[in-house]
Amino acid sequence: MENFSLIAVGLAPYINASIIFQLLSAVIPHLEELTEQGEVGQQKIQQYTRYLTVPLAFVQGIGMVFFINYLLGGAVIDTSITTLLLAAFAMTVGAVLLMWFGELITEHGIANGISILIFSSIVAGMTQQVSVSLAASSSLLGILLFMLVIIVGLILLSIFILKSIKEIPVVYAKQGKVQETSMLPIPLNPVGMIPIIFAIAFITFPYLLGRLAVQFQPMNTNLVAVANWIEVNLNIYSQQPALPAIILFFLLVVVFTFFYTMIVFSPERIADTIQKRGGFVPGIRPGEETAKYLNKILMHLCLRG
Repeated sequence: MENFSLIAVGLAPYINASIIFQLLSAVIPHLEELTEQGEVGQQKIQQYTRYLTVPLAFVQGIGMVFFINYLLGGAVIDTSITTLLLAAFAMTVGAVLLMWFGELITEHGIANGISILIFSSIVAGMTQQVSVSLAASSSLLGILLFMLVIIVGLILLSIFILKSIKEIPVVYAKQGKVQETSMLPIPLNPVGMIPIIFAIAFITFPYLLGRLAVQFQPMNTNLVAVANWIEVNLNIYSQQPALPAIILFFLLVVVFTFFYTMIVFSPERIADTIQKRGGFVPGIRPGEETAKYLNKILMHLCLRG
C-alpha cells in the first residue's frame, strides 16, 4: 500500500465549498434569507459549507492520486478501486482536520484561522524554494538580492492592488435641505483569487473524469481516446501546458471574474439600497440608471483588475 500525505488536498475543498455557497446565496431564496439573518444565518451556512467540504475533498482526493501518478511519470501508484477509496478517505480526513484547526484558531480570536493556514503554506513553500535556489546557486549574494527584489516587488504590487479603490460619491438627503455625502468604495480587484481557484477546479474536472474512464472502462476505445486527448490538451498541471489548456484556463478566469463580481456586487441590489435610504449618485437618476452606472464601473474594474 502506498503512502499518501494526509493533507495532500489541503484547504481547497473548504475554500471551494465556501465559494459555492456564496454564489448559491445570491440565487437560492432560502440561503439568501439566511444571509440576512445575521450571525445565526451565517452559522447555518457555515454548517452547510462543512457538509459540502467532505464530498468535495473525497473527489479531489481521487484526483490527487492520478495527479501524483502523473508527476511521477507513469503508473507508479496502484489505482485500483481499493487504493483510490482508501487514499481519498485519508485525504478527506486531512482536509476536515485542517478545516477544524482553522475554525479553532478563529474561535480563539487569534485571527482568521483559514487565512493563517493558507499563509503558512505559502511561506513554507517559499522557504523551500529559497533553500533549493541557494543550494544550487554559485553566487549567494546575487540570488539573495534577486529574491529580495522579487519578493518585495510582489508584496508592494499586491498591496497596491488590494488598496486601490474607486470611490463613488453618494448623497443622502436629510430633513430640510441638509445633505450628507458618503463614499461607496469599489476595489480594483473586487473578487481576489476566487476566479483563479474556480477556474483550476473546473479545468481539473475533465482530467479527473478522463483518468477514471481509463481506469474503469479500459476496453471502451472511444472513452480512452477522449481521455487521452484531454490529458494531452487540457492538462493545466503539465510543465508545458498545451495551447487549448492555456486558452481555456484564461477564458474561465475571465468568465468567473465577471460572473462572481455580478453575484457578489449586485448593482441592482446596491442601487435599490441607496434609493431606499434616500440617496443618489450626483448626476445619475436613482434606481435603474444608478444600477447601469454601477454595472459599467464594475465591468471596467473587472477588466483592469
